[in-house]
Amino acid sequence: MSKLAGEMSEELLKAYRQALYFAETPQGEIQLKVGERSPELIGLVQQQQCDDWAYITAANPKSEILSEEENSSRNKELESLLNKERYPFFSGLAKSPDDSFPAEKSFLVFGISEKEAVKLAEKFNQAALLLGTSTGVPILRFIHPF
Repeated sequence: MSKLAGEMSEELLKAYRQALYFAETPQGEIQLKVGERSPELIGLVQQQQCDDWAYITAANPKSEILSEEENSSRNKELESLLNKERYPFFSGLAKSPDDSFPAEKSFLVFGISEKEAVKLAEKFNQAALLLGTSTGVPILRFIHPF
């Protein structure tokens, strides 16, 4: 995913909106899509006894593709921070439906406020993340236009 003249390109905006966001859970893999209610996610939120959740990665800051090694190192740092803060989370992958962009390792994090999730996204120079509540509808939140 690339940037254009300090603004997000239409291609990039479309990619974020159409991406498929997966998470590996004890009940199996779930798939999330922006704006689409997920009964499986509602069940997980209830199990975790929380209201807020986020889907976040540390990969490809500013929507610029990094090497697999760099992304792995960044996501290990994010995972360490999630563990330090004791947030329950599941690993996942964000993918473009047509494989036009490389998959990004990500985390479905429970009990994290929007404010804290945005702070993490900013720390890792992310352009966007998914946020949600017990309604089970993922909302795409842009952080930086880059």
